[in-house]
Amino acid sequence: MKHTVLACAVLALSLFFTTCPTYAKKKQTGNEPDVTITLSEEAQKTEKEFERALKKLDSKQKAFIQEMEVKFIETVEPDRSILELASQIDACGYEGAKQKEVMEQFNSFRDRKNEEQLIMWGTFVKKYYPMVDFMDHDLLKKHLAIVLNKAMDVSAKMIAIRAAQFDKELQCERAQETLKTFANEDG
Repeated sequence: MKHTVLACAVLALSLFFTTCPTYAKKKQTGNEPDVTITLSEEAQKTEKEFERALKKLDSKQKAFIQEMEVKFIETVEPDRSILELASQIDACGYEGAKQKEVMEQFNSFRDRKNEEQLIMWGTFVKKYYPMVDFMDHDLLKKHLAIVLNKAMDVSAKMIAIRAAQFDKELQCERAQETLKTFANEDG
């Protein structure tokens, strides 16, 4: 039940991400593309409220919140891997029976990754939230959902950029390798 509630909260907060003023940009290092992340007015308001609450904390508490942010961002990996595989499969251009077969494999992969993510979220909540008695949990949850969504947005944009830059045959090979590895783990 807790997993479902957290997942629903994250999903609901993802609706905050609509066209709004620029909020954050990925740092440029070399020839990486500039990736802009935008937040809705409601998400921006939540982030301002969070920043005000953060200013009231001591350095140890701030460091703990930063640790929570880093650990929570790690929970984006299952979603990132789903998006990456979907992009790679798209490069294959499958049709007909082969497309149906690959989509069944992909759906199994996606379901497994979603289960992994729910476990990661549950583990995170059990580990960190009992130690936070210095900040409103609802505000912290909203902030972490925004942080997670920003990380997911960056990942999705980077996957799309890479998909446009890399050879479709190579992407398809990677998809086939991932599905083969998954089938071997699953079977």
